[in-house]
Amino acid sequence: MVVASKREAFGLVAPEAMQNGIPTIVSSRCGIKDFIKHNENGFIYDYDKPILNLFKIMKYVFDNINNLKEISDNSKKIYEELTYEKLKQNLNDVLIKSGYLSC
Repeated sequence: MVVASKREAFGLVAPEAMQNGIPTIVSSRCGIKDFIKHNENGFIYDYDKPILNLFKIMKYVFDNINNLKEISDNSKKIYEELTYEKLKQNLNDVLIKSGYLSC
């Protein structure tokens, strides 16, 4: 699954694919990139050099499709970090640290 967005704050397509263990490739400009560890639970390509980077990653995935179980299993785990409560707590933490919200 490829999310080749120029800008995307945080879509649902990539997390849903990851929840189902589908190898996910996202651009360096997608919000979900902050949850992906390249070659561990998904793949990130440099949006500013898309043709070469994206091609290399896609070729790797296609050439190794039968050997991606660990990445697939790791991608399923990331969905546990994307619960509403955890995202709400992360947002509160950011707002408190930035001074926009008091304890």
